[in-house]
Amino acid sequence: MKGSSKTILITWVTLVCMLPLFSRGQDNNTPIKCGLPYVIEAFKSEKSELPNLSRLYKLSKTQVQWDSITSPSGHFVIHYNTSEYDSIPSYDRNGNGMPDFLEFAAFSLDRAWEVEIDSLGFQPPPDQNGNPRSTYSIYLADPGRVYNVPPNTYGVTGWDPTQDIPSLPGFNFPSEIWINTDFSFLPDYLYAHFLNGLTGLEKRAVRDSLAIAVTAAHEFNHALQLGYRIWIEQNDFPDLWFIESSATYMEEVVADAINDYYQYLPAFFSNTHRYLTEEASGRIYGGVVFDIMLGERHGKTITREVWEQITQEKALDALSTILQQKGSTLDGELRELATWMFFTDDRYINGNFFPEGDQYPSPAMQQISLSQDETTLSGFLPALSFRFYQINLSSPASISALLTPDQSPEFWDGINFSFQMPYVQTFPANAFTPVQSTSDLRVYLVVFSGSWSADAFEDTFYELLIRKSSQVATEEILVYPNIIRPEDGVDQIVFANLPEDARIEIYTSSGVHLFSLSPEDGQRVAFWKLKNFENNAVGSGVYVYRVISPEKSVNGKILIVR
Repeated sequence: MKGSSKTILITWVTLVCMLPLFSRGQDNNTPIKCGLPYVIEAFKSEKSELPNLSRLYKLSKTQVQWDSITSPSGHFVIHYNTSEYDSIPSYDRNGNGMPDFLEFAAFSLDRAWEVEIDSLGFQPPPDQNGNPRSTYSIYLADPGRVYNVPPNTYGVTGWDPTQDIPSLPGFNFPSEIWINTDFSFLPDYLYAHFLNGLTGLEKRAVRDSLAIAVTAAHEFNHALQLGYRIWIEQNDFPDLWFIESSATYMEEVVADAINDYYQYLPAFFSNTHRYLTEEASGRIYGGVVFDIMLGERHGKTITREVWEQITQEKALDALSTILQQKGSTLDGELRELATWMFFTDDRYINGNFFPEGDQYPSPAMQQISLSQDETTLSGFLPALSFRFYQINLSSPASISALLTPDQSPEFWDGINFSFQMPYVQTFPANAFTPVQSTSDLRVYLVVFSGSWSADAFEDTFYELLIRKSSQVATEEILVYPNIIRPEDGVDQIVFANLPEDARIEIYTSSGVHLFSLSPEDGQRVAFWKLKNFENNAVGSGVYVYRVISPEKSVNGKILIVR
């Protein structure tokens, strides 16, 4: 609601946003992708110097003599100065009388508008009345002039928190973008694929053009986000993880070849054991891999669709709602993310998973050697997280795994990877499952913790028992999951502990023969992908299976719910 309590809160935010900031655990030499998290930190700071700092903020822009141009599309008014410490670089390589830096900015901003609004369907940034703006203000200057961010910050999307738009639900603001004029803090390796062989002015110009391109795409998406809804709870911004990851995703969509975001991937790939929305250092930018995967699976409009839903509910719930509308689930997509992250770096499979996965790092992975008949791994995980394991074998052996979490086992799964189709086997908690090893005697597993809790700080203990299959106590044929719901991201039935020379026949409840399958040589496990002989997916219903072997035969039923 738009009311007096909200007015008091916004006034307080306005003043606190001017306070000195701290680094959120990021190394001082690491380029700061975006100043917005620093503004968020200021929001949580002490209020002792507020009157003075507020006065200085209001004076900051009026103390500079600004020149301005309009971008070719007419959508951006770009302000700059030529005499201050943060004036734009003056180089003009084509001699047309306009500094190249200005031309880079105008082109990149027009490109961001064309892709994000005209192509992907985001609504234009709002004015103070909530109406779409046709022109938007850009400042080419040190963002620290106004927002007190570190000097190695690409840019900031800023807003006056006293200017909340009363006609829109929740918190929404008109805004402006500040783009740095000095990108000398960027290391050469970041753009090495463009800078190799270049020196001097040419090298500087190419670096500037690339940095401006990703900054324009990123910060302009923040300007669009501010027209949907910003959720504020107890002086915090619970959607910061998605605010930043979805803006970083626009860098990949608008300026795909640059790949500036690669530098933040290690922060995410080394922290998959954290709750999805946790804001640890560069992890909020590295989390763009989730958006990239969702874009590959559901289309590049996915983040815009989520932002439209954010007008009704916070980002995590909004994402879950949109995925359900697409016939998927949040847990199912996170399981898929674990798989895509596994097949990166030297495990990259061309034509599968991340298109640029060969350039991504490997996820952090705990390694152990199985020298005895069994070993038990253990740990804690919060909801919406996962942990990778590599088990090294001393000799060929059939291996089984048993995952036992302390609570909510229905939300936990194990995932086993191989380098042959279908690449992935998912198995439930509390059931011994044969798992595959690779040709180099390694077993790759993930412990996946689903949406059993909404508390990012609550975690649960689990154990993962790894045992040579000859040690598995039961000889019962295991068939799971049963009931199976493909919308949960599990698209196959596992037949485990199969006798030698077994084959499996699948029938409809009326006796129509649908499919036949058998384990691979030397294996005691087979997988039915819920398809018939014509490779068409079967529908909801009860199906009958028969396991036939010289040793024994077993009949049973499977329930599929779509």
